[in-house]
Amino acid sequence: MYAGIEAQRQLKAELVREAFHRLAKVDLEKLDFSSGEPWQYRSRIQIHKEGNVCGFKARASHRVIPVVDCPIVDKALLPLLAHPPNDEVRESLARLPDGRWNAVASDGWRLEGQDKSATVNVAGKRLTLSLSGFFQSNLGLLPQLIDYVVSSFTPKDINSTDERASWGGIIADLYCGAGLFGAFLAAHFDRVICVEENQSALTLARLNVVGPLHEFHAVRVENWLDHSGNQLLDVVVDPPRTGLSPLVREALVKRRPQRLVYVSCNPDTLARDTGYFLAHGYRLKDAHAFDFYPQTTHIEAAVRLVYEG
Repeated sequence: MYAGIEAQRQLKAELVREAFHRLAKVDLEKLDFSSGEPWQYRSRIQIHKEGNVCGFKARASHRVIPVVDCPIVDKALLPLLAHPPNDEVRESLARLPDGRWNAVASDGWRLEGQDKSATVNVAGKRLTLSLSGFFQSNLGLLPQLIDYVVSSFTPKDINSTDERASWGGIIADLYCGAGLFGAFLAAHFDRVICVEENQSALTLARLNVVGPLHEFHAVRVENWLDHSGNQLLDVVVDPPRTGLSPLVREALVKRRPQRLVYVSCNPDTLARDTGYFLAHGYRLKDAHAFDFYPQTTHIEAAVRLVYEG
């Protein structure tokens, strides 16, 4: 049964509220909700090539189904799904062995196997991403999440008419990936500390987070927190679906950053970890849901936490 877009948004907001009620023992009286275009929003897809067939795999199967059109895929990527493909696509696919390949909308399209990286426009910045690594696929909604994260650290006394004002200080960007948040935080902080165990992703973060004083650590977040002597006043975390490990939660509570922004692709682990912080001196300032994947059941969310002791 299909639900219209407004019904989808209501259901997803309820998923987030239910997770916080069940796992954090918090009733979200206010939950901000951001959404973008419901169709043709995906700028990154995985295609499967099997002989002369190129398309998507059937659910719970290895069977490749040719798909000549997909209503949630960016128009720039549709030539890769066309049957028969145009000459450019045919030549590109002919050079690839059978298997799964990532494609990204970037000044047309870029295809894994023939391209190693792609450059995309995000909120006025050109960012480099890997075709084989993860990067948010809904670029249209991404500026709203970036604004939520960056504005979380605005000093109270900042001149609201001067959006380019320098804030100074140090911020830790944990699980930084290719440096999405760090790229924008770098304009306001003297030093952004990027921590990411995937060395390939951290190599891209070095390109995207521009400035001479920023730090890049290719280690697990647990190890960095255990050995770093930096005083942390501001932290942003964007962990995988499993959320923060007990070691990371404990280490962050021990460090007591004043402001903590938590971005998550899993409302359950976000609520679980938020409950832990609330039990250790933090206050939930607000929560925000981001509908990055319309026409699916997935919903992402973020919270702002402030240490009050």
